[in-house]
Amino acid sequence: MKKKQALKGIVGVLVIFGLASLLGFGLAKTPETPLTPSSEQIENEWSAEEHLIAANLFEETAVRLEAKVDHLEQRIARFTKKPYLDPKGFKRQGWKLLKGSHRAELKELREQIVWHYEQAKQLNAMSVPKGKGENGKS
Repeated sequence: MKKKQALKGIVGVLVIFGLASLLGFGLAKTPETPLTPSSEQIENEWSAEEHLIAANLFEETAVRLEAKVDHLEQRIARFTKKPYLDPKGFKRQGWKLLKGSHRAELKELREQIVWHYEQAKQLNAMSVPKGKGENGKS
């Protein structure tokens, strides 16, 4: 009987300390700097070369995705010609869904590629006049 009461007391104390520590963590001050940088900070941190590198990487990924889409289209065409390989059409339907998701990803990649090229172009345009202006003043 006394062991049960002592155990309940210990559990109660542990629960109180646990809740108090959670409350303490909740009231702790967080650093005032944002954890995620804004898009302007990200844009300013990248150089034109980095934008070009990113665009090239996205282009390589896009080429691989296009190859996957072509392969899926070939598979779908083959199974369409030979419906006995997929009598209920489950494989074809799955491949069509996968092809659609790859195309959506391709569209997004192309938008990112264009954005990175535009950013690189803007950064190059901004750096050129500065260099000419400094040379003209000297």
